[in-house]
Amino acid sequence: NHQSFVHYFTNDTVAYILSITAGNARIFKLDKNDFHREEINGFINFCSNKDSLNSYYGAFATLSNTLYKTLFQPLLLPKGGVIICSDNFLLPFEALCSNASGKDFLIYNYTFSYAYSATYLLKPFTNFPAKGNFIGFAPVSFQKYLNIPDLKNSATALANSADYYNNNLLVIKNDATKNNFIQKIAGYTIVNVFSHASADSTETEPRLYMQDSTINLSELQLLNTKPATKLVVLSACQTNVGKNATGEGIYSLARGFTAAGIPSI
Repeated sequence: NHQSFVHYFTNDTVAYILSITAGNARIFKLDKNDFHREEINGFINFCSNKDSLNSYYGAFATLSNTLYKTLFQPLLLPKGGVIICSDNFLLPFEALCSNASGKDFLIYNYTFSYAYSATYLLKPFTNFPAKGNFIGFAPVSFQKYLNIPDLKNSATALANSADYYNNNLLVIKNDATKNNFIQKIAGYTIVNVFSHASADSTETEPRLYMQDSTINLSELQLLNTKPATKLVVLSACQTNVGKNATGEGIYSLARGFTAAGIPSI
């Protein structure tokens, strides 16, 4: 579809980059002198801390350009859509810069999307009929045993989002239960969730909180096998965090929705 596909394979001492375009396929090898994981970690720290970014923008721009020269420039990709499959690291390629001054970001010339693996990229998504355009979930408060704080303005924020769509349904407060979530979301084109989530890089399953209980990553397979959903917006922390499996990417809540047949998270 006139896009480029890039897959990064990394371990402690070497990295390979596979790039595929309509015209050719190429593979590059980077040894440990070329590929520095600490540079990626430093760049992520800049991107996640606006005070640090603003205070040390020159260092951010230099690092952004260094990563561009190492991970992207050698691919010589045509401008346009690029699908990234990264292994053992997460990097916002949109924020890489083709010059050291921090003025010419890749997002100006490329549209990036991200795939968990080539297998997921090739997964067919079927257009099933929807009964509504938008459904939103906002528990607002939670059962005491869950021991998490209220989200007092979440229902209002959800209603503001729903105003842009007709044929919408808001599931809030006591109605925002685990069972209602699993039973209802597959019938709507867009799903928006304002809640809490928790995840880490261990064997512990990522969890999404509803009013009465949690939904574990493995339980997302209980969703309707014929989802009409095209987009899930997860307004919750740590929804892209999980165990990192070499060659397969992050086992996160976001990945779970993809596995359930929903193309965009």
